[in-house]
Amino acid sequence: MSHSSFTCEQCGKTFATQSELLGKRVKCAGCGNVFVVNQQPCDSPSTDAAMPRTEMAQPESPAPDAEMTKESSFFHMDWERGPTDRQFRVGSLFVIAVTILGTLLVISFEKLDIKGLIILAFGPFAVFYGFAALVDPNIVRAVGKYGKHLSMRYKIIGGVIGVAALAVSGGMSLWLYFQHIH
Repeated sequence: MSHSSFTCEQCGKTFATQSELLGKRVKCAGCGNVFVVNQQPCDSPSTDAAMPRTEMAQPESPAPDAEMTKESSFFHMDWERGPTDRQFRVGSLFVIAVTILGTLLVISFEKLDIKGLIILAFGPFAVFYGFAALVDPNIVRAVGKYGKHLSMRYKIIGGVIGVAALAVSGGMSLWLYFQHIH
């Protein structure tokens, strides 16, 4: 296998490469410039083992196939896709409505037992995160498994909402306990 050398037109770095890359587009490992390799004889013949890996030319990644377009069925496959923004908003409206109706139903009982208190304790979480999903679904995504890629600000907002819901839930539980059970 014969070798050639070429120089990057942008940064001036010299590379050694196999002759198969002559006339093809390559990407400079130093600056990222993409250009066509021109024939320049190598000063000393070498083997693949003698060339350092970082000094070898890297062929430019090939253009996407015509089959990999938006119309392709494979293009639409998304293995870890979470609910869409619209699904989050509709779901959050449903959760808020059910929570408020459930809270009114449980409070309307004359005698509130511990089961009712536990049900009411989850109400603030549902309402707080429900409203958060209405404002920006990424806040709720950041708390769950679909939020790994989201910025830290969504995770902080989600955590603050969780702490606020915990405080409201605890205060409400204590108030209901002393009003109805104790």
